[in-house]
Amino acid sequence: MLSQALRSHLERCIGKLTLMRVLTLVIVFILQYGSHTKKRPDNLVLGRMYDHQVYDLIEVGIENFKSLRAFSYDKKFAPHEGTKPFICFIGEGFENVSELKHLKEVLTDLFRGEVKCLILMTYFCS
Repeated sequence: MLSQALRSHLERCIGKLTLMRVLTLVIVFILQYGSHTKKRPDNLVLGRMYDHQVYDLIEVGIENFKSLRAFSYDKKFAPHEGTKPFICFIGEGFENVSELKHLKEVLTDLFRGEVKCLILMTYFCS
């Protein structure tokens, strides 16, 4: 469940409705919340929902953010809306350390996107 401090902070930001009430009004499976305070600058909270309840949360700090526009691409290989990213978790920590293993699971769920039954191979068959 949510810690009391995080719950009260989120409830202040969304107004009089409680956080759980808002989550029952919308259909969400992944919860993302960004904040910036003096105590925790550039903070990002990621969470998963199940049956309109918060399943788990993970809190990370952002230190060196770069947007997609900051990178230069060949026009043919530039990312397009709807494409899935390639994610690679390197190191034994993602298999052995429980916090990193949990982060890996949450990030994989976040970037999973829509399940596709058909994959167009136009870029591979040239």
